[in-house]
Formats: sequence, C-alpha cells, structure tokens
Amino acid sequence: MAVSVSLSRFAGDLQMANRAHKTIQQYVASARRFEEYLGHDLGEASQEAVRLWVDVLRQQAIGLPVSGSITRP
Repeated sequence: MAVSVSLSRFAGDLQMANRAHKTIQQYVASARRFEEYLGHDLGEASQEAVRLWVDVLRQQAIGLPVSGSITRP
C-alpha cells in the first residue's frame, strides 16, 4: 500500500515537533495499520471507526495490564 497523504502529513508533523526518528517510525506504522483496517485514507475516519479500532486493539491484549486490574489469589 502506498503512503497516503494523511500519513505523509502525520510524519511531517512529527518531524516538525522534533520527535525521534524511531518514534516517528512507530507512530506512522501504527497509523498505517489503522488506515489498512479502515480501507481508506485516515482523513476519512469517523468517530465510530476509531471506536471499533480501539475495540480491536483491546481484544489483542497487547502490553501490561492496567494498574489495579490484576487479581491476586
């Protein structure tokens, strides 16, 4: 998939904000995954599409548990 105008603009904004190169790579890669999920440009994402994407990410259970959510025996 080619880099969309929105992703290019996003990367440029991060560069102007003086973000580290690896940070920009990670952020753009994450935004690209969301764009692929959408099937169209990020600029056309609806609030509902964002909510659905957050649900997808939550179901993947990536990362550490949120503090206080661990049950102890």
